Amino acid sequence: MDEPSLHNPHDRFFKETFSHLEHARPFFQNFLPPQLSQTLQWETLKREERSFLDEALRKRTSDLLFTVGWLQDKTALLYCLFEHQKTPDRWMALRVLHYQVLIWRGWLKKHPRAKKLPLILPIVLYQGSRPWRASTQFIDLIQLPEDIDVASLQGLITNSGFQRIDLRDNDNVDHLTTIPLKVVLRIMRELGKPSPGQDVEGIFRTIADLPNQGIDPE
Repeated sequence: MDEPSLHNPHDRFFKETFSHLEHARPFFQNFLPPQLSQTLQWETLKREERSFLDEALRKRTSDLLFTVGWLQDKTALLYCLFEHQKTPDRWMALRVLHYQVLIWRGWLKKHPRAKKLPLILPIVLYQGSRPWRASTQFIDLIQLPEDIDVASLQGLITNSGFQRIDLRDNDNVDHLTTIPLKVVLRIMRELGKPSPGQDVEGIFRTIADLPNQGIDPE
């Protein structure tokens, strides 16, 4: 285990949980758009052993990269960021774009004969207690005159973005069909509260329900 993980229980908890494909697979299947999820070959899901975070960011952020088969023998990359911080980052769309470029550069080193880049699907998992009001689209970070038609700049400005999953929203957790994953996300949500412990009873109720779901809690 690397040094940052030893001093960051959030990072260790996140990575040890989602490194298991039985947790990662239903997570992505639940949160990616259904039309896209149905086209991915989930039996090929594989974790890539690399982090793209700067050293300074590892105290408040964890990341995981997965590859998965796609249509016509293509490969898609699933990149998941987990924010440990208590407040949203207004520059998150810029950070995600930066990480995507690093991933693509790494991909080209491994596939020097590639003609095109693989699709990257970035997901940001947020556990903070404050509402996330920052935009998920990079173009919203660019200073533009109010009266300009953004469509006229199409092709000149990068219009990347990411999918944000807010653990404060109960629907994002309660609709999951996989009980162990539901427990994990509830714990992550609890760790993001100003005073962790408020939802401990709900977590234990979920754990107690595992036998009813035909799952051994141990």
